[in-house]
Amino acid sequence: AQIYAMADDVLAVDTQGTLYCLSRRDLSPRWVSSLRAPLSAPIAEGPTYYVCLERDASGAAWVEWFSKRSGAPGNASPARLPFAPSSGISANAGWAFVGSLGSPIDNKTVEAINLADGKVGWGYRTMSRVSATPTVDPSGEILLVVGENRTITSLPTNQSGVPVKINWAVDTLGVNTAAPAIAREWAFIGSEDNLLRCIDIGSGETTRFHQPSAHAV
Repeated sequence: AQIYAMADDVLAVDTQGTLYCLSRRDLSPRWVSSLRAPLSAPIAEGPTYYVCLERDASGAAWVEWFSKRSGAPGNASPARLPFAPSSGISANAGWAFVGSLGSPIDNKTVEAINLADGKVGWGYRTMSRVSATPTVDPSGEILLVVGENRTITSLPTNQSGVPVKINWAVDTLGVNTAAPAIAREWAFIGSEDNLLRCIDIGSGETTRFHQPSAHAV
């Protein structure tokens, strides 16, 4: 029913919730596991785990994570989320990150789930809804959050205090609802101001490219 191309594997999910992992090189089977509930977003890939965001028949949201090597569930997997997700999910070695519509006891719009114990850890509140997936850079150290309030925010993924630290924040001229595509040093972000931006992940500065003239050879 669903197929995802990951860095080294192809993941396939059938209509019964069975998760198959195949080698991307030759499609040979690697392992088989099962999801607790249907997927509600594409599967995220971290260095150690494949992370799944799911929604059951009663509307409850769950996170499950499986070893990339063996398909074994993580120690605390699955974990029920105490909030309604507003976006897809991404992950690094120790955390999963997802947009949140909030809950009666929390008003965060981005939440971090600890993959060691399945508990919600640090969170960050933007001034509007986060519908685009909060996205981790290749180093696993930076989380880019694009909000519907026209703001792009860079957060360190390793947070240990209150208030949450930010690296930088920049504004666009239109609403942001698409997740960024991130390379090692650059993030490519399409906004509803009809612009595609290439942003330096380290500084938040938009790269300016020279536009060749029509007569250039």
